[in-house]
Amino acid sequence: MLNLASAEGKIVSGSSRRRYSSVLAILGILVLAVILAIVVSSLSWPFGSGVLGSNGNNSTVTVQRQFGLLNFSAILSENYSVIPRCSQCNATSIETVSNFSINIKSIESIALNSSISGMQVNVITANTGTILYSGVTLNGTYKQLVPPGFYTLRTSDSNTQYDISKSIQIIGGYTTDVVMVVLKTSYGTSFYDIYNQDSAGTIGNWQDVFVSVPTSHPIVNVGQSVSIEGTLSSPVNPQYSQPATVLSQSVNNSTGVLSMDLRPQASLNVNGISSMSITKYSTQITENIVNGTS
Repeated sequence: MLNLASAEGKIVSGSSRRRYSSVLAILGILVLAVILAIVVSSLSWPFGSGVLGSNGNNSTVTVQRQFGLLNFSAILSENYSVIPRCSQCNATSIETVSNFSINIKSIESIALNSSISGMQVNVITANTGTILYSGVTLNGTYKQLVPPGFYTLRTSDSNTQYDISKSIQIIGGYTTDVVMVVLKTSYGTSFYDIYNQDSAGTIGNWQDVFVSVPTSHPIVNVGQSVSIEGTLSSPVNPQYSQPATVLSQSVNNSTGVLSMDLRPQASLNVNGISSMSITKYSTQITENIVNGTS
């Protein structure tokens, strides 16, 4: 009888130890779960937002407040200096600018502002050079929630042929407004001569274009770039644009005409050319950080 009681006591004691171990294991799991939830909630990354936002409470708002909002705007400011009235200019043609027909004998300039859509925008980490976010502007705007830190904002646009890189700062709970204004100034030519044009109607990057522009000051310095732009008689591709390097230039002070020798930077199709202008691009970019991300 004593041996049986002793065995039963041992069985009860072993069962108690197993229950105690199970309770400790459950408590350990609960503690680890609490620690994991605290760690995840402190993350300022989309992972934390996705995990905590699924339960319908305010955790998503708490996490996203640690992000900053990048609000990028791209504006094209166009200024067309068309040929003024003068005996040397032979100003008898019509320049067409953004669907406006302008008699260049009576109007000397016109200014237009528009948003730049389709501009490529990359948000690049400053320390690793990794592209963290990438997208394009829609109606001239690109918005993205970004973790706090320092970044390089890089943009490119095939239409304006202008690329920029700018260092920006993102602060959690704040909006970083970046406004880029591309300044486009076009000068109508009073004379142009395409040197050594081949039978295919194109000129290569080893050939020259000579133009006269009714302005009394250089558009850019020698060695810098301008854009040769204009219209063709082709209904398929009526517009053309090509960067060119200024090889030489001179101003005739008595007539107020600038003569330029230009070298296209790539082959340029000029078959059926009906007008030509010289365009200079520049940019102004501002950054402003304001409280809130709405």
